[in-house]
Formats: sequence, structure tokens, C-alpha cells
Amino acid sequence: MKCIAEPWMIRLLGAMYGVVATWFAPAMVLAVLSLFGLLLNPRVIGLRHLLVEVATVSFQFGCAALASMGLWRLRRWGLGVACAYNLVWAGVLAMRGFESGGSLSLQDAMPLALVLLAVLLLLPAVRSATC
Repeated sequence: MKCIAEPWMIRLLGAMYGVVATWFAPAMVLAVLSLFGLLLNPRVIGLRHLLVEVATVSFQFGCAALASMGLWRLRRWGLGVACAYNLVWAGVLAMRGFESGGSLSLQDAMPLALVLLAVLLLLPAVRSATC
């Protein structure tokens, strides 16, 4: 049985991760400027809160950009980064749902559903890379 994901489909996923990275790029710039005190005084909102924000945005921007580059170049490590990125955020969103007593509102369920949809879209590409 021959199982293969079309290269155009993998490149389309790479382009979608590029859009995600582009979405987080301005937030990354604003977070770094705030951290250096160029945008606002870090003591106003608290340095710890600002560091958590910078770490979160850096992780999202970095992983999305790395996954985009790897998928666009049809590399196996791009699939690994994309899957790990999605699974980490699915875990974070699921933990948020469990902390709220197990009842997910539509606002909480939508990001989780989109992350799980992205994992499902990646499955044919992962399957073809491991065959």
C-alpha cells in the first residue's frame, strides 16, 4: 500500500503556519519593546507578568516560524515541530478547561477545536513521512 501526502498539501500547511507566525510577529515586537522599557514601564504591570508574556509569545512565534520553514521545505523535522507545537497548545487549552470545572465555553472550546483540527490535517503528512 502506498501512502503519500501530496507536497502541495504539506506546503499549504507550511503557508498556514507562516500566517500564524506573521500573526504573532507584532506581539513579539511589542513584548520585547515592553521588556526593555521602551514601550511602557515594566513596573506598571509587573516584570513577572511581562516575562511570562514574552516567553509565551516567543514560543508561539518561534515554533510557528520553524514549523512553517520545515513544512515549506518538505523536511521531516518540520512535521515534528508542527505536531509538538499543536500538542503542547492542545494540552494547555485542555488544562484550562479542566481548571474551569470541566465545562468549556464556546470561547474556550474553539481554540482547542482548531488546534486539534490542525493535528488532524497533519496526520496524512506524518503518515507519509513514516511509511
